[in-house]
Amino acid sequence: MFDPKCKVKITPFTKKYLRILDGSLATFESEEKAKFDTFIESIENETLEGGNDEYNVMKSNPIVFELMPFYQFELTTISQIAFSVADDPFFKSIRSRYFPEVIVMNMKGDIKGRVNPQNRKYLRKGKEAMFFEDDFREPKLKINDDKRVQINLSALHPKDKHAKSAANVASTSQLSQQSKKSKDEPSYSGKMLLLTVRVYTDAFKNAPVKSGEFDRAWYRLVNQDTSQTLDYKQIKDVKTPDNPTDGEPAPEDGADGEASSAVKKSFTYVAGRIYFDHRGNGRWVYEQFNHVFATDKFENGDLPQAMCGLYNRSEAELDEQAELIHEARQKVIQNEEERRQAAIAAAAKKKPGKGGKKEANEDDKKEDEKPKGPPPKAPLDLTKP
Repeated sequence: MFDPKCKVKITPFTKKYLRILDGSLATFESEEKAKFDTFIESIENETLEGGNDEYNVMKSNPIVFELMPFYQFELTTISQIAFSVADDPFFKSIRSRYFPEVIVMNMKGDIKGRVNPQNRKYLRKGKEAMFFEDDFREPKLKINDDKRVQINLSALHPKDKHAKSAANVASTSQLSQQSKKSKDEPSYSGKMLLLTVRVYTDAFKNAPVKSGEFDRAWYRLVNQDTSQTLDYKQIKDVKTPDNPTDGEPAPEDGADGEASSAVKKSFTYVAGRIYFDHRGNGRWVYEQFNHVFATDKFENGDLPQAMCGLYNRSEAELDEQAELIHEARQKVIQNEEERRQAAIAAAAKKKPGKGGKKEANEDDKKEDEKPKGPPPKAPLDLTKP
């Protein structure tokens, strides 16, 4: 796979996801909100350093997006992929420990579907957008997976919002121009697939995991059209932010030297996500995470719902911030226009109007016709008494 080494900006979701890893999300969000509120006030009060022109406003915005810290790539021309798990890619394990789960969510904060061993299909418009498979190992292959979720990206492609709105207003003549433009410039809503690996726990209550039993277990992303491995990771190497081995009791704590099953945590591995870049070029993008979370950190132990809420909040905040900046700039433009009109009105009061100017000219002409200086004396007539 070709890597151009070109860094891209971090996404709104990943910016918040990073703060979940170190536990600073709440503090980060409150500080960012305070900075942005101050920024909006400076625009409205016309105290922003450098002026309120569009370029300076964008440059002074305190909400910045640094470079992406995670590996990612576009799934260009790829429509059939699989997220798969192997307890051992080289041999068939006697018992199974890991299984994949893919969660589909939208920007509204709704989980549209989950595909796992219990929910084996996700249908969209009557088509299989995702489905779960197991027991498909081929003995002739050196490397195999045990379980996978097949993903059809074409069937998951978001709807064109403009096309829908254009159809609703097609009969309105005053919006015909807008409808035509909407068809030429599609607008899509965002969508995200969260790629996770869950752990079977019931099968290991009476028979704990042996040392090295699942050391070769992995998960990977595969291009189903070419069988090319796009990304993979050995599960034993994923230890942040919550290391699963930290919660395992020592063997001597249990009876007969076996590990006690009284204290056990549930962990979920987050391999990454596939999201539809609705703000960019309208393509599917894979983003690698490779993190493991103790599920008791999240409300009701539901990590997917927590990630869904984070996705909704991050995208909604970005739209809200753009709207607030636009409203603040419009307020400044309106104030400038009011001041300009007031200055024009004040200047008009100082100057005489057209009628007043004409009358003034006529009076000046009459004054010019009058003789200047004192009137001449009449000549002396001696015949008059």
